[in-house]
Amino acid sequence: MGFDCMSSCSVDCSTCTFPCPKSPKFVEGIRDIGGLDASLPWRIRQELVRSLPQYVPAIKNGSGREQDIEIPFVALPTIEVVRPRADNGGMLQTASQLRSFFHIGRKTRVILVSVAEDADLERYWEHSFIESLPERLATLEIELITAPNFSFPLNVPRTVHLANRKRSLICAQEFSDAGMCVVPPLNAVTQRDWDFWKDFLREHGHIKLVAKEFQTGGRNRSVARWHIDQLRRIEDAIGRGMHLIAVGGRRHMQLLARLSSYTIVDTVPFMRAIKRRKLSKRDGLWKMNRTRPGEPIDSILGTNISVYSQIICEDAAQLRQFPLALGNYGLPKPFGAAEYGELPHPEWTPPPEQLRLGYF
Repeated sequence: MGFDCMSSCSVDCSTCTFPCPKSPKFVEGIRDIGGLDASLPWRIRQELVRSLPQYVPAIKNGSGREQDIEIPFVALPTIEVVRPRADNGGMLQTASQLRSFFHIGRKTRVILVSVAEDADLERYWEHSFIESLPERLATLEIELITAPNFSFPLNVPRTVHLANRKRSLICAQEFSDAGMCVVPPLNAVTQRDWDFWKDFLREHGHIKLVAKEFQTGGRNRSVARWHIDQLRRIEDAIGRGMHLIAVGGRRHMQLLARLSSYTIVDTVPFMRAIKRRKLSKRDGLWKMNRTRPGEPIDSILGTNISVYSQIICEDAAQLRQFPLALGNYGLPKPFGAAEYGELPHPEWTPPPEQLRLGYF
């Protein structure tokens, strides 16, 4: 049975904040983003000095640590960087404050990942212009930043997806205008969305880095396969490879191996260290490592990052060496550009999560 959000919606339209045609704030919301059309020549700056490693650990905060992390790259949550602090009522002001707060070494290059809960992203959108957040972020010595991935829920009008995609690109352009290297997130729930990104990447030939989040709907293997196959098709269509920043994508490395290149970003070593679990290099198990009250977790975190990164790099190397060794995914032999013509055109093929929820 199909789902029609326009007739099945139970929300009080007078208080609705979605850019929905039934909402009294619909016109105001669309004017706020300058219309729903996102097919524009966006100014998105992307100049990466160094290539990204296979894995970049994400650190949420500096809790429980005393020493600075000295590694090539680290990912930090954009929302935590701009969040007001109790001591000064504002965001982190300088690069030294940022590194001190997260306990990051001076030589460590910082990536900001703008994946967050909807409420946090909406708060950022509300305050970004008033508080000049892009310009202030640009002073923090950031290597690159992903644009906010405003969500694409399935039980909302299509206008919500179009508005959120436009908002993400507006934020990307604001970051670029402030002088930062920006990575657009490829949010999509329909084939038309991926067609948009194909045209976007063809028109913006300088963009090689893109981002995709696999922590929510993308956790599902069949959903992830659909999205990764779409990106593979785009690479063939535009004639160049992409480097995907796969947030939470380690569980899908067998699928990601089909792409030109990718970097895994996740908080696994950090979150396990917070819970006093250390990754054993010998057997790959997370083992309890009890600490005394007040004892820092620097040693646990350092070991977790080192071993976890090594495991990912070894797995990636094995997949490159044996591209057909895809575990129990049961994927067919990777097909090249010449073989795509033999496949049915997927224009009306929805992703797996929409089939389950009766989206079409």
